[in-house]
Amino acid sequence: MTETAEKLLTVDDSWVEQVVKAGLFTREEANSDRRAHSVTQVLGMKDGEVEVHVISTEIAPNEILLLCSDGLWNYFQQAAGLAAKIGEMKEKLGQDVTSNSICQVLVEEANARGGHDNITVAILLADSEQS
Repeated sequence: MTETAEKLLTVDDSWVEQVVKAGLFTREEANSDRRAHSVTQVLGMKDGEVEVHVISTEIAPNEILLLCSDGLWNYFQQAAGLAAKIGEMKEKLGQDVTSNSICQVLVEEANARGGHDNITVAILLADSEQS
């Protein structure tokens, strides 16, 4: 398998992320708590103002940008797991790999692991010939 490097660019606006960041719970403890799937802000919030998170990053040739909802993330929990699965797909499909084919496999994998939430995935494959 090809070597992959992963970098997490964002985190959920969730109770889990807040308590883990504050050092109140380990990630495992927080994920097993009844509040684990509570969100702290969402688009269209009526109670309070949304804190918008904006980042800028460059995508190098042959890199992949993955955007996903917690419906996918809940079944991987680590960027390395997603990177490995994407690496497997790129290796298996070779020249025939597309953003759509990778998204489809990731959704199928999340559904196979339980699929208890909506699963949204978008991928940008940076072309090796882009600058």
